Amino acid sequence: MSDDIFTVHGVTEALSALLSEAVPPLWVEGEVSNFSQSQAGHWYFTLRDAKAQLPCVMWKSVAWRFRDMMPETGALVRVYGALSIYPQGGNYQIQATRLLPVGQGALRIAVERLRDRLRLDGLFDERRKKPIPRFPSEIGVVTSPRGAAVRDIVKVLSGRFPCARVTIYPVVVQGDQAPGEIASAIDLMNLVGEADVLIVGRGGGSMEDLWAFNEEIVVRAIATSAIPVISAVGHEVDFTLADFAADVRAATPSAAAEQVVPDRDALIGEMRGYEARMRESISSRLRFARQEMSRLSEALAPRRQMDRVRQRAQRVDELARRMEAATRRRATDTRTRLESLAGSLNALSPLATLGRGYSICQRADGTIVRDVDDVESGDAIRVRLARGSLAAKVTEPAEGDRHGEV
Repeated sequence: MSDDIFTVHGVTEALSALLSEAVPPLWVEGEVSNFSQSQAGHWYFTLRDAKAQLPCVMWKSVAWRFRDMMPETGALVRVYGALSIYPQGGNYQIQATRLLPVGQGALRIAVERLRDRLRLDGLFDERRKKPIPRFPSEIGVVTSPRGAAVRDIVKVLSGRFPCARVTIYPVVVQGDQAPGEIASAIDLMNLVGEADVLIVGRGGGSMEDLWAFNEEIVVRAIATSAIPVISAVGHEVDFTLADFAADVRAATPSAAAEQVVPDRDALIGEMRGYEARMRESISSRLRFARQEMSRLSEALAPRRQMDRVRQRAQRVDELARRMEAATRRRATDTRTRLESLAGSLNALSPLATLGRGYSICQRADGTIVRDVDDVESGDAIRVRLARGSLAAKVTEPAEGDRHGEV
C-alpha cells in the first residue's frame, strides 16, 4: 500500500486545482432547470441538454446585475464562468459570472426589462442630456484599438477638423471583461477631465456581440458622465441601452466623428458667407446713410438760404442803424461847428457893428466910403443902417470926420 494517502477534502481540492488549470473560464449553453434563489440572494440552477447536465451557481454579488434576465425553467441561456468542484456534494459545477438568454426574442425581453427599470431611475431623461460642444479641443474615444471603428473615427476626425486632439482609451468591446473595461474607461476620462466630448462605441455585430453596451454598469457610466457622450454602437439598425443613455446617438462610428466636429471646409465656406453678408450689410447701410444725408441736405437747402437771407438782412439792419447813428452824430457835430462859426462870423460881421449904432456909406457903384476924400459935394450915397438904408447926397465934406469927430 502506498504511503500517499489523501483525505476526501484533499482529493477534492486537488481535483479542483487541476480542473481550474486545465479548463479556463468558458461559455456554456443549455436549458435551465431547477432554478432557485436562496434567501441570501444566490442563484442555483442546472444547465442540461439531451445527453448531460451541469450544476450552476451565480453568487449574489454577480446575480443582481442580471436580475432583469432571471432565467426560468425551460429557458435556453448561455452562462460564462469557471469550472470548480463542490466539496460537499463531490460534484463539479460552473460558477457563472455572466448570463445571456439565447435567441433574439429572449434577449430583447431582457433588454426591455432592464430599459424599463433604468428609465424609472431617470437614466434616459432628456433633461439630463448635455449639449455637444461645437469646437472641441480634445476628443476621447472609448473603443477597441484594433477594430475598424477606431480607424474610421480617426480618419474622419483628422480630415474634418485636424486641430482637435484625439485620445484613444483602448478597451475590449465584446466578452466578459468588456462591460467593466468600458465603464472604467468612461469613469477614468471623467476623472482626468481633459476631454471635451467622448465617443463610446464599436463596429457592427450580432445582438450578442453588442451585449456589453446593454449592461447596466455601462449604461450608468454613460448617464452619469460629466463629459458629453456620443454613442456609436454597431450599424444604423442596431440599438443598445447605451444609445438611450448617451447625450447623442450616432448611427455608426464614422457618423459619430462627423457629429462631434465641424467640417473644416464647410466652416471656411460658412465664414466666407458671413464675411460676404457682413460686407453687403455694411455697404447697404452706407448706401442708405448716403441717401438719407442727400435727402436731408435737399430738405435743408431752402432753410439754409432763408437763414443766410435773415443773416444778411440782420446785417443790413445793423449797418443801417449804425449809419443812422453816425449821420445823427455827424449832423450834430456839423450843427455845433456851424453854430460856433456863425458866432464867430457874427462877431466879425459889419452888421453886428451896425447894430451898435454905426452905419455904412456906399457910393453909387457900391464901393464903401471910408474917407471924406472918397466923395465930393453933390455925390449920391446910400447909408446902410442896422435896419434898412437911406439915400443921401453929400453937401459938404467935413474934415472933422476924418479924425473920427462927430
